Amino acid sequence: MYSMPPYPYLATDYGTQLSLFTHHMWIGGFLIVGAAAHAAIFLVRDYDPTTRYNDLLDRVLRHRDAIISHLNWVCIFLGFHSFGLYIHNDTMSALGRPQDMFSDTAIQLQPIFAQWVQNTHALAPSLTAPGATTSTSLTWGGSELLAVGGKVAMLPIPLGTADFLVHHIHAFTIHVTVLILLKGVLFARSSRLIPDKANLGFRFPCDGPGRGGTCQVSAWDHSDVWGTISDQGIVTHITGGNFAQSSITINGWLRDFLWAQASQEDLKSIMALRFPRFSQGLAQDPTTRRIWFGIATAHDFEIHDDITEERLYQNIFASHFGQLAIIFLWTSGNLFHVAWQGNFESWIQDPLHIRPIAHAIWDPHFGQPAVEAFTRGGATGPVNIAYSVGGWFHLQPKWKPSLSWFKNAESRLNHHLSGLFGVSSLAWTGHLVHVAIPGSRGEYVRWSNFLDIPPHPQGLGPLLTGQWNLYAQNPDSSSHLFSTSQGAGTAILTLLGGFHPQTQSLWLTDIAHHHLAIALIFLIAGHMYRTNFGIGHSIKDLLEAHIPPGGRLGRGHKGLYDTINNSVHFQLGLALASLGVITSLVAQHMYSLPAYAFIAQDFTTQAALYTHHQYIAGFIMTGAFAHGAIFFIRDYNPAQNEDNVLARMLDHKEAIISHLSWASLFLGFHTLGLYVHNDVMLAFGTPEKQILIEPIFAQWIQSAHGKTSYGFDVLLSSTSGPAFNAGRNIWLPGWLNAVNENRNSLFLTIGPGDFLVHHAIALGLHTTTLILVKGALDARGSKLMPDKKDFGYSFPCDGPGRGGTCDISAWDAFYLAVFWMLNTIGWVTFYWHWKHITLWQGNVSQFNESSTYLMGWLRDYLWLNSSQLINGYNPFGMNSLSVWAWMFLFGHLVWATGFMFLISWRGYWQELIETLAWAHERTPLANLIRWRDKPVALSIVQARLVGLAHFSVGYIFTYAAFLIASTSGKFG
Repeated sequence: MYSMPPYPYLATDYGTQLSLFTHHMWIGGFLIVGAAAHAAIFLVRDYDPTTRYNDLLDRVLRHRDAIISHLNWVCIFLGFHSFGLYIHNDTMSALGRPQDMFSDTAIQLQPIFAQWVQNTHALAPSLTAPGATTSTSLTWGGSELLAVGGKVAMLPIPLGTADFLVHHIHAFTIHVTVLILLKGVLFARSSRLIPDKANLGFRFPCDGPGRGGTCQVSAWDHSDVWGTISDQGIVTHITGGNFAQSSITINGWLRDFLWAQASQEDLKSIMALRFPRFSQGLAQDPTTRRIWFGIATAHDFEIHDDITEERLYQNIFASHFGQLAIIFLWTSGNLFHVAWQGNFESWIQDPLHIRPIAHAIWDPHFGQPAVEAFTRGGATGPVNIAYSVGGWFHLQPKWKPSLSWFKNAESRLNHHLSGLFGVSSLAWTGHLVHVAIPGSRGEYVRWSNFLDIPPHPQGLGPLLTGQWNLYAQNPDSSSHLFSTSQGAGTAILTLLGGFHPQTQSLWLTDIAHHHLAIALIFLIAGHMYRTNFGIGHSIKDLLEAHIPPGGRLGRGHKGLYDTINNSVHFQLGLALASLGVITSLVAQHMYSLPAYAFIAQDFTTQAALYTHHQYIAGFIMTGAFAHGAIFFIRDYNPAQNEDNVLARMLDHKEAIISHLSWASLFLGFHTLGLYVHNDVMLAFGTPEKQILIEPIFAQWIQSAHGKTSYGFDVLLSSTSGPAFNAGRNIWLPGWLNAVNENRNSLFLTIGPGDFLVHHAIALGLHTTTLILVKGALDARGSKLMPDKKDFGYSFPCDGPGRGGTCDISAWDAFYLAVFWMLNTIGWVTFYWHWKHITLWQGNVSQFNESSTYLMGWLRDYLWLNSSQLINGYNPFGMNSLSVWAWMFLFGHLVWATGFMFLISWRGYWQELIETLAWAHERTPLANLIRWRDKPVALSIVQARLVGLAHFSVGYIFTYAAFLIASTSGKFG
């Protein structure tokens, strides 16, 4: 009834199927036992040996000892071996050695004969039986039912080691049942112990103390001992994806089948709402572990119940849209508040003298200003969001991409290169040329007139005739006033270099030219990889062609394509590494090459943007190494990557780690040594004895790019050289002016203070990298713990029996590296901020003199610039810095709370939660909500995570308040 269901749609009604299967198995068991019972009664009451001499039944009775002994041997063999395998698995599981268990992923016992029988009954792949509407295949899987016209024609459940074990347990119980029943039947008339048993009838208790041992030997007693055939094993295929893992140990059966199934009915009403729904095992945990582990594993789709590789990719894909929704919601919130409460209209009239304000809260009620904020330009009223609700009803996700769609790397790369980067850059060029550049010249393009205003006087003529240089002629003059026609030109694509004299940002026509070039490059790049059309490169061929000369460095990139394409963690690690570096470069370029008009004169915004992007970059880059480590634990296959670059990197990990360690130690001792030496000299009143080293290599590079103040006289800084003349006359005429002006941040003048702080930053970067690289390369194992990969990404210790195994998981390396990353970002942002404050104030000498010793940093940067925060509340009352003063204190509080988790640790919090629960249960109103979970202590890993989160958030809040208050307090 379940493998060949005759009723329409029965195949997809799992509750009915389960009930019918169990019902019929129980009925069948009772009927079979009843058959044996009546056979015994027949032998006791109706059998006449005189009329049945030497016939089949008589010969069975005379050979009963042979039959029973053979059956007995089979039962003993099946019992010892089946239970032996289970007990072995239970022991290995308890000892934490899954690699020594009998399972599909370790020591395999495949039911090859049953699989062969299944294969002989299955159609060949891609063939269809006459009249069927789809092909049959053994790859359907237990969780995916293939219905044909409302019925499942056949359900060939894939069999593995777990099925092998449970079927032999079935065989054992069936054989024991048959042994007992058959013995009862064959010995119903007599035995050596009671030769006259037929005279005592079918059911008798004992034959008294005079005949010892005659209790419980009647035929009835035999039918009562093992009354049913064990049948649950096959049913459990329907219970979910944990069968293959749980059913190979007895404990797994007790916990994941009997206990879980028994609990389902009692917990059904709670389970519907009980977190986490993705893990039924966790959802039934009666302690607060349920909450902590639920939060910790919410996004670890790979370990969720009923997950398949295809569903994993679909979940990740769907979550991208959730993230985009949050980003757009955040952006729309910013835009709405600026439109509702900002002063954008008045700011653009005079951006140099009017301060931009996003939250001028005069009327906090949603009155007329809010209505106008929701109203598009030219419309009479606000946007009607009814269409959004209609779209939500209409666009329920029905389309779920297949696994092959996700693994089509060439198509994805082509679309991302040409679509994401190429087309979007082209669209941005279009906006700049058609809207932004005319706007900067006082001509405003709107929906009502965008078809009437050509972006260039000659239109498309120069493009179609090949005279592209005409688009660069007549650029804006140096006297151009932004957003007016005064001094404006007509060029749309230029290569001027330098900055607009008034806005101190890049020329809009340079930016448009840059984005057009980027668009062209990426549109071409988007046709690079081979897809359905047979042209272009295969990434696999490209990778495998990279073999080192002479083979002295192994097999190169062989095996990398499949390794990367089949590991979401490897792909995520690469993406995060790229994005982290790009984000840090964004921080660098947003202040040195400002693209937005007038942003260079808004010092608070510049400081906030730089700091924001550097913190983001730090977290993303550490995340890259974290997922790299998870790749090595979960996805790395040594056989697939034999002797390629990945394998060789793992083989050489000691050399890599020791060299990084040496670099970190060198930088640490020398940099700190110089700082401490200089501090001592200042303390002794002999500042002239400081060790001050000029960064001559960095100065030479700046000089080569045109900075003349160092006197190197090389390349662009040599006024008599060909490079200088080419730079002046042929390309980037504004570049040399910008480089040598001290009003911008393009090439900051550097000296001994910069030399020292750059080496301090290098120390932080190398130490962070050392910890992360060691965590990733040792993730699979080390000499101390060769089997580390079997413990997963995060584990606290492996108990007292293996001393020294605490704090060595890949997660612990990530945890430690985040502290170093935050330290490093602190040094980076301290340096950037102090350097720029002195630059903006025209007091560069303060940085140059005080940055060469530690007390100078503490006194002249941190303490001196804290004065604005201290004055947030003062004897005269509150002021505009009060909120930052409050945030500064609050950030310190959060930061300090982190240490309570990192030092006081776990039991303290258990007791605290227990007292809170006790107090709530005894307080009116609060006791209406009952806490069902028993509080238990956080694990070591969880406590560290909570501590790290508080440390990070508090640290960032504290510095954010310091940065904004100290900058805005000085410059507004």
